[in-house]
Amino acid sequence: MGYIAFKTGIPLTDLLLDGQWKYIWYAGDSISDAKIKVNWSLSSGFGAQMGYRYEKFNLENRFDMTTNMTFSGPFVGLNYNF
Repeated sequence: MGYIAFKTGIPLTDLLLDGQWKYIWYAGDSISDAKIKVNWSLSSGFGAQMGYRYEKFNLENRFDMTTNMTFSGPFVGLNYNF
């Protein structure tokens, strides 16, 4: 099992660069999740984000099935922080 994350401000902007990677492995099965994004926030609490996400599931011989799935692609979002 592993987890790495970072968050840093981009100098001279209101932007934050945020990334994380999570991984778990047990008895031949594994799940990984990685994400990198840029956050923009206003002082009123509203903000927006955009980035890229990668998820992979590898489940071996569970309930007589083997599953290998990968999801990846860009994302955008609006948020409110309170």
